[in-house]
Amino acid sequence: MDADQLRGLLIYEPDTGVFRNRVQRGNRGNIGEITGCPSGDGRKQIRINGKVYRTYRLAWLYMTGEWPKGEIDHKDRDPGNDRWENLRKATRVENMRNARILKNMSSGLKGVSFITARGKWRAEIRVGSKAHHLGYFLNREEAHAAYMQAADRLFGEFAAK
Repeated sequence: MDADQLRGLLIYEPDTGVFRNRVQRGNRGNIGEITGCPSGDGRKQIRINGKVYRTYRLAWLYMTGEWPKGEIDHKDRDPGNDRWENLRKATRVENMRNARILKNMSSGLKGVSFITARGKWRAEIRVGSKAHHLGYFLNREEAHAAYMQAADRLFGEFAAK
């Protein structure tokens, strides 16, 4: 599918990130209705001619006229927010730098863990496959501030806030 075919089937609203049917598409909804459904990972998807497409990739095609090469990052880390201003090209590494905090992170803060043997919070940042120790701190907020300072310096706009 190319951009012209997509634009013939759907209307993309850049301010809301919503797709609407431009034409009647079988049992996929009436003209003007919002189309697409959430997948299990929070992203939205649309089936076109038997193939499932992620809506953020369709938004990229719709707006630029080209399929994205590589990955598309959601700046606000909300995989369901496909507003045009929230999407940007990213490498795999950049996309992972802007990833959500994992549920298994005991501190609840990226780059911070509690070291029981020391009774302190450790700040650490990974660049590639190498971990860089940033120090030990009395509280998790200080450790997170050290992580964020390093992330801003090393990752720029892709530093997760």
